[in-house]
Amino acid sequence: MKAIVEGKLDEASLTVAERALLEYVELITHAAYRSTSEDVEKLRVAGWTEEQISEVVYITALFAFSIVSLTHSVFLPRTTSAPGN
Repeated sequence: MKAIVEGKLDEASLTVAERALLEYVELITHAAYRSTSEDVEKLRVAGWTEEQISEVVYITALFAFSIVSLTHSVFLPRTTSAPGN
């Protein structure tokens, strides 16, 4: 698990399917617009179903949104009055 957290996939005990999935998650986390149908096909070939692939995309997007939201809410100044007052 430590190797995965540190991003050292070569040192992690992963199946081919797990590795393909984590590489795809990395891609869509950093540059979702670069994802191609060939990338998704690699996941299908590795044994992942459409439902599993969709779920991973949703979870990755939700996680990324949560991190951005949390980051911005921590650093944005809080207002003490309601908007428009």
